[in-house]
Amino acid sequence: MKRLSQVAAILALFLAVPALVKAAPIDPVFSMEDPPEGIPITSTGFTFSANGLGGGIFPFINQSGVAWNRVDFTVLLPLNSIVTCGPGPFFGFCQVSVANQGNQDQWTLSLIGPLNGGVVDGQFFQINLNDFLEDGIQNPDPNGSGGWGQNNSFGAIANNSTPEPATLGLLACGIAAAGFAIISKRLKILI
Repeated sequence: MKRLSQVAAILALFLAVPALVKAAPIDPVFSMEDPPEGIPITSTGFTFSANGLGGGIFPFINQSGVAWNRVDFTVLLPLNSIVTCGPGPFFGFCQVSVANQGNQDQWTLSLIGPLNGGVVDGQFFQINLNDFLEDGIQNPDPNGSGGWGQNNSFGAIANNSTPEPATLGLLACGIAAAGFAIISKRLKILI
């Protein structure tokens, strides 16, 4: 009977280990850097794909004619993935959100809080999808590997999110008018 219990325990271990290995989440890394050259991006929307190893480094130049104060990247990944996101030298924050899309998750990586104008027109920028090396530095190899999935596509939308001065003026007038109406109404009630 004891021998049967040992065999059952060993069998359970062999069945559990592959399930645990398969369930291990990937940990892709995303960062934005400043390269010396790049592929021209002439609009505020563009796409690119990870290399055959799920990583890579992609240099670009903003030639859209506007400064990008926010950039949103979307990508589909396996369920329960973990994403690490670095905003790089152009933004202060990288906000990450996820929405279930059936058997995958759609991740949105939003670079927000522009530093020095964000990615201004004529600015070179680089996207690094490589994982970290053992010493904790992100792999600088242009053909490096990452956890993003072989040839996985990214969509990017750059937003010039700073309102024009006229829009800000109209908003201020509207808020002032609403505040005046509330105060006037309260004063009438008191009188």
